[in-house]
Amino acid sequence: MALLGRPSPPPPQGPAATLSGHGGAVNAVAFSPDGRLLASGSSDRTVVLWDVTDASHPARAVGLTGHRSAVNAVAFSPDGRLLASGSTDWSVILWDVTDLANPTRSAVLVHERPGWLFRDGWRQGGVHAVSFSPDGLFIACASDRTVIVWDVSDPARPSRCARVTHHRHVWRSGPVYR
Repeated sequence: MALLGRPSPPPPQGPAATLSGHGGAVNAVAFSPDGRLLASGSSDRTVVLWDVTDASHPARAVGLTGHRSAVNAVAFSPDGRLLASGSTDWSVILWDVTDLANPTRSAVLVHERPGWLFRDGWRQGGVHAVSFSPDGLFIACASDRTVIVWDVSDPARPSRCARVTHHRHVWRSGPVYR
């Protein structure tokens, strides 16, 4: 189909590359703001950073370990200096990724446990989503029925500043995913 007299681009021929390197299912992915890195979080409890500057030949840059359970969420700060990873172990780890040869853990944010939810026979729990504010000063972490907002203006000393939760007696309230 031509648009405004221009020929249509050819249809995609398949993936530019396939990334493999996790020992479990990949649950979350996020690009860095500059598009040079891709973070993937897995049920194998790891986060892998991939150098995707050459899309046809991506390379594993570094693996990050520290969660005790599956990683469900990853997000880069707007300046790309921090990566947040959220897990079913109820934690969010803030990683300083400015030096890919030596990424460091800036802080561990511990999310409260409001109780276990069951959905379709499966136990739900942990952190399901993480998102930085546009200025990078705050991060929202979502779990079962609760969102906690943290001030991360000093990533080494984050402070909890807000909590939003569903009413406990609302039937069918479930996890917050986005």
